[in-house]
Amino acid sequence: MQKGDAGMTLVEVALAMTIAGILLLMGQRLLNTGMSVVSVESHRMEGNSGVRWVLSWMARDLRYGRNIRIYDGGSSVDCQVFVEKSSGGFLWNDVRYTLEAGTIQRREGADKKPLASGIESLRVTRLTASPGSVEAPIQIMVKQAGHRRNSRSFVELSTVVVPRGVVP
Repeated sequence: MQKGDAGMTLVEVALAMTIAGILLLMGQRLLNTGMSVVSVESHRMEGNSGVRWVLSWMARDLRYGRNIRIYDGGSSVDCQVFVEKSSGGFLWNDVRYTLEAGTIQRREGADKKPLASGIESLRVTRLTASPGSVEAPIQIMVKQAGHRRNSRSFVELSTVVVPRGVVP
């Protein structure tokens, strides 16, 4: 070879390939980490959505319902809601919310629907009524399953409802 040739030696090629391999492995690892974070956060957001959905349904039914009964340590609640019949007119229909095998179920008559799954606990409690109020407020707490208390993915949401017992 002549002195002015622009070729690379075998050692230089091996060194360049080693550096490129290291950079590719680091890039792949970064991509895998990013994908796992997206998966975890997506699952957490779906859980949040389910918990909010349950709270919305329960709050509406308890706010406008009557004959509210809390039992099984607060993991089940019954009430009657005012619904329109298909033939016209209105009637009070029984509704029950229960936590069964990690899923909160809403049963209205014979119709049973799962509202959210992956739930660790459902706690419904009647709070102390303030002086002069007719009904005592009800607190609804829903906690997602599979998350430790100190984990950043832990989800526990609650709301307080004051029953009106009237039609909206």
